[in-house]
Amino acid sequence: MKKSQYRQQRKQSFESLESRQMFSVTTMEVEPNNRLGLATEVATDATDGQAEVLGSVDSSTDRDYFRFLASETGQVSLSVNSPNGLIPQIEIKDRQGVKLFETQPKDGINGGSFTVTPGERLSMRVRGVGRTTGDYRVLLSLSDTVPGGGNNSGGSDGVPTDGGTSTTIVNEVESNDRKVRANRFAFPIGSGSAEINGEIADRRDRDYYRFVADKSGSIHLSIQSHDGLVGKVEVEAANGVKVFETEPNDGVNAGRFSVTEGSVYFLRVRAQGKTAGTYQ
Repeated sequence: MKKSQYRQQRKQSFESLESRQMFSVTTMEVEPNNRLGLATEVATDATDGQAEVLGSVDSSTDRDYFRFLASETGQVSLSVNSPNGLIPQIEIKDRQGVKLFETQPKDGINGGSFTVTPGERLSMRVRGVGRTTGDYRVLLSLSDTVPGGGNNSGGSDGVPTDGGTSTTIVNEVESNDRKVRANRFAFPIGSGSAEINGEIADRRDRDYYRFVADKSGSIHLSIQSHDGLVGKVEVEAANGVKVFETEPNDGVNAGRFSVTEGSVYFLRVRAQGKTAGTYQ
């Protein structure tokens, strides 16, 4: 049985009251958990959304899987550290297997944040990188602030229901040039629209957005630019299948596409030719 250095340290020292309150719920890795089907369930504090995960990486090929459930819409801040300084890599995926977040220990990136929605089940994978072995500590903290979410607090992450007039305002948050960094947004309950505001820096720029359909139906999409140089929009399902795209060179800057309940969709905005500037 693996003995955690963090557990041993706790026997030898007292925690401050502030620390005990912040990380009052601790999940210890339970072996075997080297496959998603054997993932250790992560407990979180229902009052403050805090969680601490302790485990150990035996080798560079070791994989530790964990699962946790998002209780509300918000932003999860994650950080990982290790007593020996050899920090493992963390990867977060949703139920569909879409990567939401990852650390890059070789580049010194051992923390960050990602957004979640109520009832969303997520997986966390911890793995060794290079010579990485030993104990690790992952800290998770949920806040109700969603970057780029505008007024989607309390809304449903998906297709809006009928009968409302409010609009979700989504302001682009950089960097969102890859799917894993996509700005996630939610249509508010009772609303039929979402407005995305962003900017294309140059012809190589890509802006990604993500939403989950909470019912099957069709969505009307249109894009415009204040300077007349309209970017190209492409919508893909989580499996990479293209479901819609505009053709600005042909003057096609709007259209409809169908969505399926529970499915994840990515919206990509990119430059077309000399296109650069703001879009909506």
